[in-house]
Amino acid sequence: MVPIVEEIKLKQEVKDYWDYNSRLYEQCKLGSDDECAQWKSDFREMLGYEKMQILDIGTGTGFIGILLAEMGHDVTGLDFSQKMMDFAREKVARKNINYEFVTGDAENPEFGDNTFDVSVCRYLLWTLPNPEKAISEWVRITKPGGKICIIDGNWENTGLKRKIGGRMLKIYRFACLNASFNGKSYSKELNNALPNHSGVSKENLTTYLTKCGLENIRIKDLNHIRDIQSKNLPWFLKFSFHHDTYAVYGTVKKQN
Repeated sequence: MVPIVEEIKLKQEVKDYWDYNSRLYEQCKLGSDDECAQWKSDFREMLGYEKMQILDIGTGTGFIGILLAEMGHDVTGLDFSQKMMDFAREKVARKNINYEFVTGDAENPEFGDNTFDVSVCRYLLWTLPNPEKAISEWVRITKPGGKICIIDGNWENTGLKRKIGGRMLKIYRFACLNASFNGKSYSKELNNALPNHSGVSKENLTTYLTKCGLENIRIKDLNHIRDIQSKNLPWFLKFSFHHDTYAVYGTVKKQN
């Protein structure tokens, strides 16, 4: 557990990072029609077809939350980066969907017990200093019999393809998005405080969910979505899309 004073400092750095990179994140050429259709199909498989109250934790620019809202769910998007959520608000305003925004900390969500049918996050857990604490909170605010769904991957740049991909991504950010070549990145201190700064393995995700008391834990490979994303990218960015992605999800225990 990170000391409270240090934790506040580190979380401010995380917030500043995502505020700074919000425009670059939004301009990534992802979210094609075939990708969105595949996400919706996978969510139906994992979560079911009934209308639900869903919390999108670390909602960012709203990609996942909007897909879930388009499927007919009532979505609450939680994030502490206002600039990321500003992009999401602009997109939601153009759609006829039920989507509410809440500013807050993923590790300390200020919702009552048993509020949501599903709590979902994508590419968030690796950014958290205290991932197990966060999941225990998500269990608290999710109804018994509801689901926790965590989407993450392995981001470590080992191997030639990934190293080339990381370099090409920097060049793209500099040449096409008017960003600094090196950009704003996490400090060494912050990376050292994040137990999953290179991504969260399927094994670690399963362990976290098990420790937090979830049942019927399952793993779903999502590399097919990564491959769809890669098809729609320019050739010089395809090298960046060779990481494994997956969802690990489970059911909150029903009360006896």
